[in-house]
Amino acid sequence: MEQAWNKEKSIWRNRPVPFHNLSETKWRKWLYQHQLSVHQLPPFVYLPISGQFRMKEQPWRWQSELFVKLIFQKRAFSLTQAKKLMERYYLPINHYPLINQSPDPTLQYLQLLVKREILIEQNGVFKRKENI
Repeated sequence: MEQAWNKEKSIWRNRPVPFHNLSETKWRKWLYQHQLSVHQLPPFVYLPISGQFRMKEQPWRWQSELFVKLIFQKRAFSLTQAKKLMERYYLPINHYPLINQSPDPTLQYLQLLVKREILIEQNGVFKRKENI
């Protein structure tokens, strides 16, 4: 399973951007402004989560913003700060009237990073591990 996922990530990273895809071009320019390229993003950007359906953007876009603005900084941050940063990416919950309990994609992603030992979480505060 992980081998297939790594292959998918490699295909994604090496694919050319269609000239007419303005949102992808805009995102890549944003990365360049932060002195990054798609190839420099860590492997934990573009991880799948079950709550992705709640987001307006593709996972690599909002996850890269969390990485650049919070995780990369090596400062502690709260779930509230992360959710505030991500709020513009959320689709309104009323888009899904048949779903009783909707997962929080930001929380899911941060919990996944804790599980993968990229972040440490203590009392609702997250911080990047020193060796990452």
